[in-house]
Amino acid sequence: MQDVNIPPSEEAAFANEEKITKTKAKKEKRPKILIKDLPLIGMSRFNQFESLLPFSREKFRQLSKAGKAPMGIRLGCRMTAYKNAELHKFLENITGYQTEVVGGEK
Repeated sequence: MQDVNIPPSEEAAFANEEKITKTKAKKEKRPKILIKDLPLIGMSRFNQFESLLPFSREKFRQLSKAGKAPMGIRLGCRMTAYKNAELHKFLENITGYQTEVVGGEK
């Protein structure tokens, strides 16, 4: 058998094609879930319930910071999770949700 020599320019093209294919595969969205598919107890990461929201991750973060969406719980330097019970309350009434004040804050 003979080894096939591929010119360097074509090798680079094949390498780029592989990278593009891998990138597209990563960007595919998760399948849509229903509110009933979200467990009542436990915690979920944002990407597990993002298909239930009518807005972006950044808008959800802004609402959380303003107290109009559930606050995340940091489980590590790069991991935040949300209580499922709070998510259910939020998803039932997105416009009227308010986080409960803890302690004696006014």
